[in-house]
Amino acid sequence: MQINDIKIEVLEFDVPSLNINDERRVMGGRITAGALRLLTDVGIEGNAHIGDRGGGGEAMIGAVWNTFSERVIGMNIADREKLWHQLPAINPQESSIHALWSYIDVAMWDAAGKAAGMPIHEMLGAARRKIEVYATYPPLNSTVNGYVAEAAEVAARGFRAYKIHPAAQCRPRMSSAWSQQCAEKSATK
Repeated sequence: MQINDIKIEVLEFDVPSLNINDERRVMGGRITAGALRLLTDVGIEGNAHIGDRGGGGEAMIGAVWNTFSERVIGMNIADREKLWHQLPAINPQESSIHALWSYIDVAMWDAAGKAAGMPIHEMLGAARRKIEVYATYPPLNSTVNGYVAEAAEVAARGFRAYKIHPAAQCRPRMSSAWSQQCAEKSATK
């Protein structure tokens, strides 16, 4: 099954704005994202979403298109690893090349799963039929107490796991001692 066309549908929509504690300051507002479509010679289409709530979708869409649109035409949908190994030659100075490739990778996996008639997790050897979800927030805090309060709120909502996104000013301080302090304060809540 070969890729015979690539399209990116540009989507614009409004997301409620949220003040966050990192270099962006605000997340949300008017967002541009993309729906990546890899069309194959057998009529199966692989899809992936480009962009996120933090913005920057226009740049990502352009970069994916400029980097991969001509390269993937004619590729076998199963050649995900072949493309992965070409990344250093495609753009040796660009560390974000892997992030751009990830959209193509997801769309190729999507097409492979559709062709096989099974979900991707089964193709990868799933051992479970259910997984627990976790809660996450964009960076809203800059102190241990802020993250502890957030964790308590998440736990009160019934989540057993919580992924934090520390603000830029917290990252240098995020030592094992800092993590231990968070864990100890959370355990007492």
